[in-house]
Amino acid sequence: MRDKIIKELINDPKLQHIMVDQYGNFVIQTALEHCKGPLHTTFVEAIRPHAAAMQSHMYGKRVLSKTYLKNKQHRVGVL
Repeated sequence: MRDKIIKELINDPKLQHIMVDQYGNFVIQTALEHCKGPLHTTFVEAIRPHAAAMQSHMYGKRVLSKTYLKNKQHRVGVL
């Protein structure tokens, strides 16, 4: 069920808006914490095109921080 929800987030055309939303960013951060392997890589790749716009947004920075911290171990960064 968790993977299905994460796949739905990845394919949502409003992903960028969710990532900078007051509550949506928490959903994205939590999803990033719980997904693993290829699904995590796919999720990070879905976030990557929006990284520049998110850097200037308070909630977007939180998502990028969470992505960077987890990916630091795997050497797959968003930026």
